[in-house]
Amino acid sequence: GPRAPASQNPLRVALVFSNDYEASGAHALPNTHTDGEKVSAALADSGYKVHHIRNAGLEGFQNGLTLLQNALNAAGPASVGLVYFAGYGASLFGEDNYLIPNGPLPTTEEEVMANGARLRDAVEFLEFSKAQAVILMVDCGRKYESMGTKGMEPGFADYTADSNVVIAYADKPGTTRPDAHGPSVFADAFARRIRSPDRIDINTVMQQVSGDVIAATDNAQQPWFQTSVRLPVFFRADVEEV
Repeated sequence: GPRAPASQNPLRVALVFSNDYEASGAHALPNTHTDGEKVSAALADSGYKVHHIRNAGLEGFQNGLTLLQNALNAAGPASVGLVYFAGYGASLFGEDNYLIPNGPLPTTEEEVMANGARLRDAVEFLEFSKAQAVILMVDCGRKYESMGTKGMEPGFADYTADSNVVIAYADKPGTTRPDAHGPSVFADAFARRIRSPDRIDINTVMQQVSGDVIAATDNAQQPWFQTSVRLPVFFRADVEEV
């Protein structure tokens, strides 16, 4: 019999943020857009509808999350969402984690709280979508000179989501990478692994990426991830999905 028509709402949707902080002089990150393009291309090849947002301020970041939540709600309970953030991040007193939007870099914990995007808020916002799983990938184990003072730490704190969420850090909690300005080894490994023709689950993808990064950096950078997803979630879109 005839096939059912293809859904107008893709079941795999990704949001890629890349911030270069160009106005920050020596603290600018010249490779983040290239990392974001590499990840975006690999996600598209894996069946995701990708939205790549460059140099998002706080409002742009929040608008992007709203776009993603709406797309997942339209696709329904079989959908999978992914957020990849390349830029700076900070942990306050080893507890709350913040993604740093594009613009002036915060130098105090008050500026981080006023101008940063709290990771917990982003996770809880996406948890309210209809998706079967949401994956948040934080590629920002970089630091600049103001970090490490007044409770503002460059390495992210451990964080466990409530339900249906996978959280991955390019650098394990409490650590930063040796090279803050070069291309992301994590982005390279992730883009390569998700192009596998096999429909491997997200846990296997992250285990493979972690092993690749550890080997490439001689153990100097160790990714970390945790999941509260109870059922196996295959990373790639099924070519037969309708």
